[in-house]
Amino acid sequence: MGTFDGQGHTISGIYSPNGNPFIEDINNAAVKDLTIADSYFRGKDASAFFHTAEGSYIINCVNRSCICGTEGSVGALASTNIGSKGNTINCVNYGTVTTTQESGTSNTGGLFGT
Repeated sequence: MGTFDGQGHTISGIYSPNGNPFIEDINNAAVKDLTIADSYFRGKDASAFFHTAEGSYIINCVNRSCICGTEGSVGALASTNIGSKGNTINCVNYGTVTTTQESGTSNTGGLFGT
C-alpha cells in the first residue's frame, strides 16, 4: 500500500473546469493530512481529491473548495467510494458541493457522491 502524506500542507488555487480532481484514482492506498482550499472543480463526476477511492484510507483530509457537478457522482473527497476494505477517518468538508444536473442523473454527497 502506497501512502501520500500531505504533512498538514494546503494546496490551493486549482481551477478544474472539467471536474478532474487533484489525484485521479486511488486503489489500496492511503492519503493523509492534506487540505485542498480556495479551488474550483466543475463538471461530470467532480471532486477535489479523487474520482475513485477503492479500498483506501483517507485520513485527516479537508476540503475548503467549491465542487459543482454537472452530472454523475459528485463529492468533496471523491466522486465514488468503492469497496468496504478502506476507511475514512477524521475528514471534513467546509466547502460547497452542488449539482446543476445539466444532463443525465446525479448522486451528490458532502464527502462522497456514491
